[in-house]
Formats: sequence, structure tokens, C-alpha cells
Amino acid sequence: MLATGHVTKGNSSVVASFTVPEAASGIHYVRFVRVLTDERFGFYFVVEPRIKVIPSSAKVGNTVTVVGTGFPEETMVLLTLDGKNLGLFASTNNVGSFTSSFLLPDTSSGWHRILVDGSSINTIDAAIEILPKENTIGNQSSSVGDYATESGTNNNSQPIVDRSPPPSPTAVSPMGHSFGLFGTKSITFTWVGVSDPSGVTYTLEIANDVAFSMLKPGMQKAGLIETSCTVDVSPGIYYWRVKSIDGAGNESYWSYAPYAFRVAEISALIDELLHFLWSW
Repeated sequence: MLATGHVTKGNSSVVASFTVPEAASGIHYVRFVRVLTDERFGFYFVVEPRIKVIPSSAKVGNTVTVVGTGFPEETMVLLTLDGKNLGLFASTNNVGSFTSSFLLPDTSSGWHRILVDGSSINTIDAAIEILPKENTIGNQSSSVGDYATESGTNNNSQPIVDRSPPPSPTAVSPMGHSFGLFGTKSITFTWVGVSDPSGVTYTLEIANDVAFSMLKPGMQKAGLIETSCTVDVSPGIYYWRVKSIDGAGNESYWSYAPYAFRVAEISALIDELLHFLWSW
């Protein structure tokens, strides 16, 4: 329960405010249920992974703590410094948070990136300033190797891997629409497209439940290059979402249509009534 509200007599709206709680990465629905309807939510919000480095400036050998929130729940993530594997892993809890501490390895002074990778998330990073050692003389760096030479240039010849996800498309239609009274209908789904230097394709999913846990045959369309797709949909109440995938395989966050749509309204209403009577 996030908040409560009351619609007074003669009115038809309610206003309630809440603070987004600590939650795992992904889509979260704010929902309400009205009698004899299947309107399960009014809107949604997306929790995105974030990390904070404490302290933001430190010397080689100091302890640094990384605090992460909004990650997938109960999963393993890998922490790296500028992409170099330090053998540091952390496990998230049931709300997608973790805390991990480690000693800064020997490397050059200046700004560096701490990155967090997981199997089902895009790479998340944050900056940390590594302060000069006390015995640093002149402009010479106290460390040479994978990070810096004496002149401070990067000595790593490995190619830069594209880890940046493309922008999320924007769901446009259907949006709370009803299609016909009986039988299967051809529904055209449209969204606002995005672009990426490596190219973009889209994946569309249509489901009867807000968790998209059980997709009917033909309700997932992948590799789409246009910003619309027509699908034959059987009677029922549906939710839909779309995401973009770039040429390097990076995936955007899902874009969800915030309102369900109905196909064959009479059939759907009968199913709702039977479901209500059964649950009552």
C-alpha cells in the first residue's frame, strides 16, 4: 500500500502522493481495481539501476564503498575499474540493492570509472577521483601499466566495446482502446522510433497480464525494423510493451503502454463478469 484516497460524493477524481520506495530494476505498476472491471493500474514508473561511490575521492590503497540500488533482485553483479576485472562480485537483495567495499588497486591518479555489470542490465558506472600518491615526483605517474604511461596516455590497445543502450521507443497506440464486439481482430501497434549509429530493431510483446509472464503464441514480434506492427489478437484484455535493440545487441528499457486495451468487448466483459463472480 503506497497511499490511500477517497472520492467524495459528487466528484469523480482522487489525488494521492507517494515516494517511490526502494525497489528492484524494471517496471512497477500503481494500480486500482473497480468492481466489474479489469482496470488493474492507472500508470507505471520505471526503476533504473544507480550506484554511488563513497568517498568520491581517495588514494590508492584506501577503502572504497559502492552502494547500488534499483538492480534486479537476488542476482550477482560484477564490479570493475575502467573495465578491468578485479574479481569483485556483489549480490543484490530482494529489492535490488547491494553494498560492496574494496581497496583501490595501484593505478594512476586522476578520474576513473567504476562500472557494474550484470547479466540482465546495461552497464552502470560512476566516477571516482584517485588522488596522487605522496611520493609522486614532478609530472611522472606513480603507476604504469594497463591504465597509464608516464605521459598519462592509455596503454590499452583493446578495442572499445559498445555498451551504450539505445533510447527507449515511446508507445503510442493502442492506448485504452476497444476493438469490436466478438471474435479475433487485427490490431496495429505503433510507437515513436529511435536511432542509433549501429542501427536499431524493435521487439513487441502483448500479454494478458501486467507481468508479461505468459505470452500466447504469436504475441512476441522480434527483429522489427518499422515503427508499427499488425497482429491478430483474440478476445480479451491486453497490455503491450516495446523495446529497441541496437546493432551491438544493447537493449533499451521496455516502453509500456500505460492503459490496457480490449478486443471483442462483449466477450471480454463476459469473461470479466465470470472472473468477478468466481473471485467473489
